[in-house]
Amino acid sequence: MSNKVKILSIEKITHDVLRIKADKPNDLTYKTGQAVDISLNIEGWQKEIRTFTFTSIPDDNFIEFTIKTYPSHNAVTNQMLSLKANDEIFLYDVYGDIQYKGEGIFIAGGAGITPFISIFKQLEKDNKISNNKLLFANKTKADIIDEQKFKIY
Repeated sequence: MSNKVKILSIEKITHDVLRIKADKPNDLTYKTGQAVDISLNIEGWQKEIRTFTFTSIPDDNFIEFTIKTYPSHNAVTNQMLSLKANDEIFLYDVYGDIQYKGEGIFIAGGAGITPFISIFKQLEKDNKISNNKLLFANKTKADIIDEQKFKIY
């Protein structure tokens, strides 16, 4: 089963990363750190399903994804570069075991930071950042996703 949702906004946040916000279906439930299967409502791409992590939190009235694109590949993320507001995507199954289980040090590399974007947003909302630390690495400074935001954590 799938939900067709409308893209609200699309923003390039690094040279190869998009932030996509879309309508949130009323029946959609997920936990911070989880992901969902997505396909694009573009001719020839509806059956190309890929998994992307939510970077919104469950209480948001929209859903958000922070997605690294690969322009040199003729694949789904390359097609995302042509998306704009009011285009549509399909959402399928939500799943994933990455979740916050208590205070600690978290390690991520590159686009692997995405589950921690939503986890740390939720911790900030709940005023529970406390002694949690996030260590992350990237190939170059230009590849850092949400650098300014993570400096405060």
